[in-house]
Amino acid sequence: MATNWQAVDDLRHRWVKAYYQGDSDFLECVEAPFFFAKCGGRLTSKQQQLDALRAGMNHGLALAEIDDVIEARDHGSDWLTVKGEASVTLQGDAVGRYRYFEMWILMAGEWRITSLCFEQI
Repeated sequence: MATNWQAVDDLRHRWVKAYYQGDSDFLECVEAPFFFAKCGGRLTSKQQQLDALRAGMNHGLALAEIDDVIEARDHGSDWLTVKGEASVTLQGDAVGRYRYFEMWILMAGEWRITSLCFEQI
């Protein structure tokens, strides 16, 4: 039997890639309607994030490479958490290093991310 993490792992990588490539259509599908991102004292709703991406916020980051260390944990049959640290590079230059925490839930048979909390380290 597959674990929740096995079901989410590929979807999560595609979600991260979609963010850096500005693929708001994919994010629209994978993020729960009530999704939010929190960085420090700033809270960003799903709609605010999508609007910023559509306005070109991530222009130039489509080729970014992400190297992360992940710890995923199942919390029952319909939710899991992911925490980790990621280094982001663009053409060999460091763009940033982050610590993050994500929550994923199973909604109507589909995995959706509900929240992303992160900080630059």
